[in-house]
Amino acid sequence: MSGQTRAGVASSDSSAHSTSRSYSRTVRRYYRKRDAPLGWWPWGILPLLGLVGLFLYGLLKTAPDIQNETQSSVQANLVKAGYMGLGVYVDGQHIVVTGTGDEKDEARVASIARGSTCDTWIAPDLVCPTRVGVDLSTDKAAVVHNFEFIRGANGIVLRGDVPNEDIRKSILADARAKFTDVTDSLRVTGLAAMPGYQWAADKAWAVLADVTSGGARWSDGVLSAWGRTTRDLEARLRSGFESSEYPNRIGDFRLQIAEEVDACNTQLAELLGQSTINFRTASAVISANSQSLLDRIADVAKGCPGDLIVEGHTDNVGDAAYNKNLSRQRAQAVVDALTKLGIDPNRLTASGFGEDRPRASNNTPAGRAQNRRIEIKVADLN
Repeated sequence: MSGQTRAGVASSDSSAHSTSRSYSRTVRRYYRKRDAPLGWWPWGILPLLGLVGLFLYGLLKTAPDIQNETQSSVQANLVKAGYMGLGVYVDGQHIVVTGTGDEKDEARVASIARGSTCDTWIAPDLVCPTRVGVDLSTDKAAVVHNFEFIRGANGIVLRGDVPNEDIRKSILADARAKFTDVTDSLRVTGLAAMPGYQWAADKAWAVLADVTSGGARWSDGVLSAWGRTTRDLEARLRSGFESSEYPNRIGDFRLQIAEEVDACNTQLAELLGQSTINFRTASAVISANSQSLLDRIADVAKGCPGDLIVEGHTDNVGDAAYNKNLSRQRAQAVVDALTKLGIDPNRLTASGFGEDRPRASNNTPAGRAQNRRIEIKVADLN
């Protein structure tokens, strides 16, 4: 009896421990409402766009740079080897060398061109030409034809050499179409021109079309130009004067900006209109009371573009030759004074006009006083 009772108790305890309990849990999910669904973006094409960008950079920037570098390298090596005046044309990495020379030299010229190196973004001093063509003419009469075209306020002056009458007529026709006053000092040689002549003439006309005064000079195979133009045309002129065809034949290009010249001339005229640089009677010695005015003129002159011309003028009293000489001496005295005040003497030129350019009538004391004067202005580049 007692054994059964223990067994029942044990069974009851085991049943109690095996009883399972159930739990419930509530899960709340929150969703953010979007105003609009996100659009699909083709992320996979980003590498492709990067490749396209690299291709365009190489096409528009790297390739022209390498081409110019190749052309410069070939020309420099040919000159170093004694082959002067040869034209070098580049199309990608294809090089063509033309000009006057002995056909026997074509193989050597080709070898020099083919071995020329250039700097690239991959590595420096790589051999760049891949194909080289050489065409040397046996026309020994070909020479460099120098010329100079000068444009001023009253027209244009043409001087220099031209190969033949047809080219001379063509240049004159272009000049007369653009200018009313044309001075023809061209000389027909009857000889063939070295490469680059027509290119230089075209560049010269492009410059002269956009300057109010200036010029272009083709001398020994180098083209230089200068002129005065407006600020909005400056960038176009400079970019137009550059050359990928003949980079080594571009010389100096000096430009004056008309707005800067006008501002300087106005300031100098105002200073000299408000006061006068005085001299001792019949002398080129500057009076001491003019020092303050000279100081102010020097301050303005330091900011002026280009060179300055100092003009001396007199009235008509006395001998004309004496007055002209005195006016030049007085202008030189002002140049010397400005030099002492820090102006580069190479920027200053003295000129005397005597009584030739009166500002007022010489029939009155007041008029003669106005005519005895110093004028300072920015010198024209011509």
